[in-house]
Amino acid sequence: MSKIFLSKSDFLALIFLFLITLGMIFLGFWQLDRANERRSILEKIDIANNLNTIILSEYTPYEQLNPWRNAKATGRWLLNKSILIENRNYKGIPGYWLGTPLLIDEKYSIFVLRGWFPRTIPDKTESFLPTNNLDVEITIKGKIVLNVPRLFELPFNKSKEESKSFVSEKNKIFPILQNFEIKDYSEFLGMPFLPVILQQTSEDKDLLIRDWNLPSTNFHKNIGYAIQWFSLAFVSFIFFIIFMKKIKDTRYKSFFPK
Repeated sequence: MSKIFLSKSDFLALIFLFLITLGMIFLGFWQLDRANERRSILEKIDIANNLNTIILSEYTPYEQLNPWRNAKATGRWLLNKSILIENRNYKGIPGYWLGTPLLIDEKYSIFVLRGWFPRTIPDKTESFLPTNNLDVEITIKGKIVLNVPRLFELPFNKSKEESKSFVSEKNKIFPILQNFEIKDYSEFLGMPFLPVILQQTSEDKDLLIRDWNLPSTNFHKNIGYAIQWFSLAFVSFIFFIIFMKKIKDTRYKSFFPK
């Protein structure tokens, strides 16, 4: 009677090596997908930089609202409808982004990310705010972005954020939110906005910092990671083959003992 050639521990070891190999292959292809995404973003940025500066208005065609395209808008600030977007770091320092609607015609507005300022204790928010005359039209230059980058939030924090809505807390000048959606804000105010956001780059009479970060486009790093994962998967597969050969040899000896 021959011995059982595949023990439970051998079987589990084979399954483990097989799953590890598949996992590493999956991670390799995931990194290649990330590389393609970043390469696509880089191409869009290059295309946008070669386009003429667009003037934003109610009649601007949506297909011309390319992300990262240079743009300008003329209108009046609606400062009392500003929003502070919290937990936005600049060179490792926590702070806020100030966002303010710019009324560009009789009813349409564009939401402008005006800049960053640090969180201070005690609160000195007012000292960083612009001092523009709100009744005077002003032309703002910047880059188009499709949305405000979202930060991760736990489900219970998200429900708390939604319940807080766009209402200012006690002793706060403006509402403070971690994440911001222009569609939700438009519905809250009952006024139409252009479907994009303008990151202000032109100087203003304030202490805000407008050193905006572009999305990461270093796709070469992801390709390097993919090569590492595929290499590890190959090594894991070699171990799988060696282990299978060892089991085969053990089985052979069990059938043909000396």
